[in-house]
Amino acid sequence: MGFFICLETPTKGMYSRAEEIGFFDSPSGRKIPKFQIRTIRELLDKGKRLRLPSGLLPQERVGQEARADREQGKLEM
Repeated sequence: MGFFICLETPTKGMYSRAEEIGFFDSPSGRKIPKFQIRTIRELLDKGKRLRLPSGLLPQERVGQEARADREQGKLEM
């Protein structure tokens, strides 16, 4: 999967090219674009998110890392 985040509004040609790349069939059955284009304004002002397959969401990963840190033993000095 690829993401292109830009400052200015993308051209129709950019969107067309991204669509030509195709879709990823996620394990949940959703079709997710392999290449997604978003503007900074869409991400910040409009709250439009990048579409990710479930299981790859950053907040899910953070919980796993935090849990692993708690379970790690201390180094004896």
